Amino acid sequence: MMLKSTKDDEVEGPSNNPSELQQESLYTLYMIGGRPSISGPAVYFQKFNFDEEKWTVIPDKMPEARTEFAVATHENAIWIIGGNDSNLHVTNTVFVYNPKAGACERWRREKPMNLARYSLCAAILEGKLYVVGGTGQEGVSAQVEVWNGLTNTWEFRKSMNVERSDLSIGVLERRMYAVGGYGKDRSRFVSVEYYCSIHDKWVFVRPLSPENVRYGVGVVGNVLYSVGKTHFGCLRRSLSGLHSWSPGPTLPIPIKGFDVVADCTFLYLVGGVPDVLAHPTHWKFNTVNRKWYKLPSPLGCPLYDAKAALISNNTERHCCRL
Repeated sequence: MMLKSTKDDEVEGPSNNPSELQQESLYTLYMIGGRPSISGPAVYFQKFNFDEEKWTVIPDKMPEARTEFAVATHENAIWIIGGNDSNLHVTNTVFVYNPKAGACERWRREKPMNLARYSLCAAILEGKLYVVGGTGQEGVSAQVEVWNGLTNTWEFRKSMNVERSDLSIGVLERRMYAVGGYGKDRSRFVSVEYYCSIHDKWVFVRPLSPENVRYGVGVVGNVLYSVGKTHFGCLRRSLSGLHSWSPGPTLPIPIKGFDVVADCTFLYLVGGVPDVLAHPTHWKFNTVNRKWYKLPSPLGCPLYDAKAALISNNTERHCCRL
């Protein structure tokens, strides 16, 4: 049923396009954490089955409660990194969930990060897991660490040009982009910089407009989408290396506190709280036909600050919340 339409973008119910359904059946969408209110604890862990169009609660609970952690999909498992514990103490712990392992082996611990921090972000660049920014005991951080799977250790890499907490990360054309975030004085950034692993350095690029920076980044094809409360911004890199932002689509409704994850066609908006509580908060955006589709709501009440991840037999990709 058509709910709303504009000149460029449309909002519809669940897709019945066979090609879209076939593509999505290769994935399972996971929602980790999430709070009924901004001050509540993270207690939820659910997965969405695209074939059945429904959410189910995963009985495998996290080993310890965490809030404001980072999530990445690496080696076909979900990595939950850092964050605050139930007493609001900042941690450097790393938990890994492998949904395809045996019932007693799905959760494991990996070696903790060198630095404890929350409101950090994680991404996969050239097959390696990076954690970036966040806030630790000494305040907002610009530090970058990478996981070395051969030695099972975390190694430092070049720090960002500025300290960022509550940022977003997206990988576009072998570069890792840090978008937005808060600085030491809690001011909101619109600046953007990328990391080149070959030269181990960060480079500033063109900033984006304020309405397009806040809650998440997703990369589809050669476009990085930065998603704000009401609008997208689209970053492209030309063959000559120049970066340019262009306006993207408008969100179906204003939403805050969501996460963004992407596959090769869709952006998924998971979690969050709408300005009007009766409105749905879970959506997918088809970057080809520029249509919005509603997703069924997870079990329970609206979830602020949830994290999302996609698991597939042959693809893994994740983009973090701002």
